[in-house]
Amino acid sequence: MKNLILKLTLVYFILTTKIFASSPAVVCHWLPWCPEDNTTVSVTWKNFFWFLWNIITVWIQFVAVISVISLIIAWIMYLISAWEDEKVKKARKWITWAIVWVIISTTAWTIVNLANSLKIN
Repeated sequence: MKNLILKLTLVYFILTTKIFASSPAVVCHWLPWCPEDNTTVSVTWKNFFWFLWNIITVWIQFVAVISVISLIIAWIMYLISAWEDEKVKKARKWITWAIVWVIISTTAWTIVNLANSLKIN
């Protein structure tokens, strides 16, 4: 699963880079900075970094949602473990890693929003 997500992300970045490198004006039905009145837009580095910034933000939100869902699943695993040692250890391991990923994703989201508010990008 991890390899599949990595490959899909890589293909997406390759396709976007190919589109950016192909012409100075891009038909933009799917680009986030596409103006409503025109069908083409000039591609600049500012637009590209803004697009990349939004992709990073979406991935952070995706990781946060998945980590919260895994935390809920881990708590359910803990509740239905019937105090068997192996099941309790597995549930505690899931809970620990889910909490770690919740902390990582919220910290990353905070840093990204702080940097965005300071206009670092």
